[in-house]
Amino acid sequence: MYGFEYGLMFSVPITLVLLLGFGIIGRKQRYPIPYYVFVIVGIIYINYMISYAFFPIDFMEIPEYSIYNNIDTHIDFVKANKVHLLLNVILTVPLGIVMQFITNMKNLSRLLLVFTLSISIEILQLLILVVFKPIDVYFDIMDLICNGIGGIVGLGLIALVNFRYKNALYQNNNTILGYMINVCKNCANNNSSLIMLKTEM
Repeated sequence: MYGFEYGLMFSVPITLVLLLGFGIIGRKQRYPIPYYVFVIVGIIYINYMISYAFFPIDFMEIPEYSIYNNIDTHIDFVKANKVHLLLNVILTVPLGIVMQFITNMKNLSRLLLVFTLSISIEILQLLILVVFKPIDVYFDIMDLICNGIGGIVGLGLIALVNFRYKNALYQNNNTILGYMINVCKNCANNNSSLIMLKTEM
C-alpha cells in the first residue's frame, strides 16, 4: 500500500501558481494592498479545501476492488449522515464569500463561477477515482449537491452584507475595511466588484 498526503509537494506549487496568477492580475490592474491580503486568505482557504476534500490518497492492490464501489449516485437526504452533509455545505461557503474580493465580476458571472468551482470538487474526485483508482476517494452525488449549496449560501451571506453598504460613500482603498466597503457597495449595485478600486484613487 502506498499513498500521498497533502504536504509541501502539492501545497507549494499550488500556492505559487495562484500567487503568480493573482499577482499578475493585481499588478496589471493596480489593485491596492488589501486585494493581496484577500488573495492570501483565499489561497490559504483553497489549500485547506484541497487537503480536506482530496487527501490522503491511498493505493492498494486489491483484486476484487472496483471503482464503482466508491461511486454513489443515490439521493436520499433523509437517511444520509447529516453531519457529513453539513460539512460539505460548510466547506464551500467561504468560496462564495471571498470570490467577490479577488475577482472583478458582476453578480451573475460570480454566481456561475462560484457554483462551478463548488461542484468541481466532487467532479475532480470522480476524475481522480476513474483515472488513478485510489481506494479511499469517493464520489457522492449528495456531496456534489451540498458543495453547490454551500457556494450559494456563501454568496447569499455576503449579499446581505453588501446590501448594508449599497448607498455608502467610497472609502480609502488602502485600508482593509475601506476596500471591503467599496467592494460590497459595487456588488450591491450590481457593478463589477473591483471597479474603481485602483491605487490612484
